[in-house]
Amino acid sequence: KALLAVEMNTPGSCGDSLNVIESDPPTYCEGRTALYFDDFESGVGAWTVSNSSPPTPYDWVLVGGLPFGRPGTAWFGEDRHIGDCGGNDESGLHSLFSPTIALPAQLNEPGLSFTHYVETERGYDGGNLKISVDGGPWTIVPKSAFQHNAYNEGFDTSPSNTNPIAQEPAWSGVSLQGAQWGTSVVDLSGFVSGGEEIRLRFDFGKDGCTGIDGWYVDDVEV
Repeated sequence: KALLAVEMNTPGSCGDSLNVIESDPPTYCEGRTALYFDDFESGVGAWTVSNSSPPTPYDWVLVGGLPFGRPGTAWFGEDRHIGDCGGNDESGLHSLFSPTIALPAQLNEPGLSFTHYVETERGYDGGNLKISVDGGPWTIVPKSAFQHNAYNEGFDTSPSNTNPIAQEPAWSGVSLQGAQWGTSVVDLSGFVSGGEEIRLRFDFGKDGCTGIDGWYVDDVEV
């Protein structure tokens, strides 16, 4: 009753964040053509992984038994509950790389979508998406390029946050209003015009201690 009286029962009023990603489905263009698709049901394929060699090095892995009973398998970047942010600092970067994806010369509204679920230490652990075009440098996909489920609040950017990507936008935290898996959609027209080759990189960064669950990525489609 007290919360109702002071209107503190609404999302965010007690310091809560909004959902990391929303479960409502995106609206796709009619007649779209899949240039690349992987649901990871046939294994790792040409996807690769790396880590920045923290004291406890580990990589993204394919897992089943997914949250909320989602069928099949997905990539999982674990938000491992390790470290003490002092003498045992487990800050690290864990990366998942797509194979090279060749794009046709003629492109009309090129886009990318992937379905994911995030449950991490809010403000300190989380991930984002980067892209490389024709073997060029890795470039972070900005929030402005997303048409659905862009990065949420991101990280605590204070000097005390030792996450290697703490200064970058990201998905971080735990959804509080029942959201589960959601699909993010990216407009790639700012990166490609046709005839290029691209690679995708899902970067998951951790600070020196504490963790919850992690970042699950499935159904990647260009």
